[in-house]
Amino acid sequence: MAVMYISDETPIRDVVLMPDHRHEARDDSVFDEPTFRKHASLGYDVEVTPVDEKLAGRIRTACDPAHHNRGEAVELRSTLYAFVRYNAPREQLYRWDPDQRLQELMVLSRLVHPASISFEFAARVIGDPFSDESKIVAGPVKGLGSHAWVVDPKRNWLAPSHVPALAELFEAFQKRKAAMSPRVRRAM
Repeated sequence: MAVMYISDETPIRDVVLMPDHRHEARDDSVFDEPTFRKHASLGYDVEVTPVDEKLAGRIRTACDPAHHNRGEAVELRSTLYAFVRYNAPREQLYRWDPDQRLQELMVLSRLVHPASISFEFAARVIGDPFSDESKIVAGPVKGLGSHAWVVDPKRNWLAPSHVPALAELFEAFQKRKAAMSPRVRRAM
């Protein structure tokens, strides 16, 4: 790989993937439910979007522990959707979600519908995400937040029908965040 020149025009995105857990529901009817087929804006440069599986595979590989599944292993994991933040802050170039906008969105999404989305596959993508020359920097893939659980795992992901409520809640939170007490902001 060549040395990458990062200019002010180089796209920088923060991404968090929602693994496809539908097979764990043990109910084939979940495959009949609508999934994300197009981008849905949530405001503030954030979208919930379907993911190109090649890009998702590169993100998962970047987030996996060193030497995990390297070699001839067949990739069986898939992604249901992703939260993507376009125009991510540049001040800390290699730090995922430095102003915590995606982290706040993930918390709020669980209020709309319980989902097991976590930081396990969170990354910063520097450059054209569909180019093999882009740089993918893993986010906080270990420790607190790297896994999430729900009480009822039969349907633990968002559907397109949840987007309007999530967008409204995210907008309200962003507008009121500055007025919240530091203790409430930390709880998010």
